[in-house]
Amino acid sequence: MSFIEGVRIALGAIRANVLRSFLTLLGNIIATGAILSVTAIINGLNYYVAENLSNFGPNVFVIQRIGLITNEDDWLDAFRRNRRLKPEDARAVERSCDKAEVVAMEVHTTEDVRRGSEEVHDVDIGGIEPAITDIEPYEVADGRTISEEENARAAAVCFIGNDIVTNLFATVDPVGKSLRIGGRGFQVVGAAKQKGSVFGFSRDNYVKIPFTTM
Repeated sequence: MSFIEGVRIALGAIRANVLRSFLTLLGNIIATGAILSVTAIINGLNYYVAENLSNFGPNVFVIQRIGLITNEDDWLDAFRRNRRLKPEDARAVERSCDKAEVVAMEVHTTEDVRRGSEEVHDVDIGGIEPAITDIEPYEVADGRTISEEENARAAAVCFIGNDIVTNLFATVDPVGKSLRIGGRGFQVVGAAKQKGSVFGFSRDNYVKIPFTTM
């Protein structure tokens, strides 16, 4: 059979079964489009996570009491089994791991933050050792981050995210101003550049204070 004869027979079959041919073609288009779309979404999410979500580099290790667990029973089991981490644990890691360039601690809680009549709810309050900013870098927009001296004396100072700047200070320079966290006054020493949101959750709704103060 010649090529032209084959094409003629194929076109004749299509004309004889228009609906079936259309549905077959539509199914192939949808299947191919779905595969390409899923692949594109996965690659896009991988890139987005790498660029925007992961502040840690490939040589950073995070030690925490409970890992990423979505099952309630597993979480409760880990909560009962894993003891609380303490500052001496971090210092033991620092002494024992010769290859570790920096070891630092961070602990979190959630509080409302106020300034005058303005208030931001459910703010992530991070108590950090200053070296955390070397491990998990924060780009400074104004002022500076928390110093070793301030951590040593448990100073009432803070480094704030862009949401706090926007909602509490508006167009006012926040550096040197005061705010209240859980009823206690803190002086702002610096403000971070905006990170934006991920899946509708803001990455700028935070305040960092010295670990010893926390």
